[in-house]
Amino acid sequence: MTVNVRSLADFKRFLAEPGATLQIIQNDWMNPEKTSHPIAAKPNYFEPRQVARLQSNTVMFTSGGWLRFPKAKHARFDGDTVTLCMNDDGTFKHVLVYKLTKP
Repeated sequence: MTVNVRSLADFKRFLAEPGATLQIIQNDWMNPEKTSHPIAAKPNYFEPRQVARLQSNTVMFTSGGWLRFPKAKHARFDGDTVTLCMNDDGTFKHVLVYKLTKP
């Protein structure tokens, strides 16, 4: 099924749908090459994840991980991808990009 997310409100509506799945496709924020970094101990970090619980400002995945919703100005939406700025200054220097899918 086609996903078309254009705003933070659309993103939250998508997450509320049964079977909503996100997969990290780019992570400039954390460097998995560093062995001391937590990602090195999580081989399934880039695997698709489904929503277990949705709250007003966070989402919990079935894997146990959490995603806190950014301010709308710190997110970019383009169809089936969501890019989150991980810098406090909103420069999008370090980003986390999710691909969205649903059954």
